[in-house]
Parts: sequence; C-alpha cells; structure tokens
Amino acid sequence: MRPTLVAVVVIIGAVGAAAWPARPSAAPQRMTRQQQVIVSVVDRNGKPIAGVTPADLTVREDDISREVLSVEQASAPMQVALLADTSDGVQVMISELRGGVQSFARAIWAANPQSEIALMEFGERSAQLSDYTTIPNLFDRSVARLVQHSGSGAYLLEAILDAAKGLKKHEAKRAAIVAFVREASPEFGSEPYEQIEAA
Repeated sequence: MRPTLVAVVVIIGAVGAAAWPARPSAAPQRMTRQQQVIVSVVDRNGKPIAGVTPADLTVREDDISREVLSVEQASAPMQVALLADTSDGVQVMISELRGGVQSFARAIWAANPQSEIALMEFGERSAQLSDYTTIPNLFDRSVARLVQHSGSGAYLLEAILDAAKGLKKHEAKRAAIVAFVREASPEFGSEPYEQIEAA
C-alpha cells in the first residue's frame, strides 16, 4: 500500500519594514507568505493515515512553529525520473524489468495523466532513453530499448546526479527519482555524496 501524500499549506511570517520609507511613528508591518509542502503521512507500520487535519500536524522552521492552514490529498502532476539498471547480468530478467517499468509508469499516469515521466539507463554509463513525457506509447518505445550492456557495471550514482540535474532544468514542481536496481550489480560510479546532495 502506498503512503498517503498530502499537500500542507503553511504560513511563513516575517516582521520587517515596508519597502518604502516609513514615517517615524509607523510600526513595522508583518509580511506573510504561504508555502505548500508535500508530505507522506503513515503510521508506525508504514500504512497510510487518512483524514489528516491541520490540527494533527506541526510544522517548524528554524525552531519556530508555523501555522498550518490546510491539508489536502496531493493531486498535482509529478515529474518522475525512472532509472533502470542495464548492467551485465540483467538480460535474464530484462522482460521483468521492462514490465515493471511500464507498470510503474501506468500507475503514475492512472493517478494523474498529466504527470511527466522520463527514462534513463545506467549500465555502462548513464544515458537518457526518453525525455519527460505524458504519452504512454512514446514512453513504451524507450522501454523497448532497455537491453543489457555486457561486461559493464552499474553507474547508479552518475544516473542519480544526471536525473537530479535534469529535474532542476525541467523546473520540476513535484519531483521524484525512482531506480530499478539489480542487487548483484557492482557499482562503478564514483560521484561523491556531497555532489549528489547539492544537485
């Protein structure tokens, strides 16, 4: 069962002077802005919790409590980078890999047909097979190009870095990176953790 994703709207407040000169007797004006935050709400067993209200949540920023204005089921389109392991040894499960990638994409589109999905492989090197699309048939053509790269290791770290950069360039509002990884694949990527985190 997948976690319940909810959008939480909070007020971020700051006290400051107006942008123009104020009269000496004028009091500082309180400026506020709203910020939407996507969160997963699950119990200690990882099961989704329904019926969450603003009173159930606490949001703190720099140790300051922020007012939660509303809670609603997340429905905005997602931008998903799917990463598929095509390193040596994957051939025996290539048809399951393709089927899993397609089933996952269909589940995303069933929730919101406007969600955009891109496909990358990371056997030999990281390579993009499909740009972000909302068209299943176009996506399926790139899935058919998933084949084993004999004699290669996995470059998952490189793929994550490339996917993060791509999502940033795409100006993704609700981004996710999902990787299909063969557990036995040796990792050849050497990108430092700090570089990936910064991306």
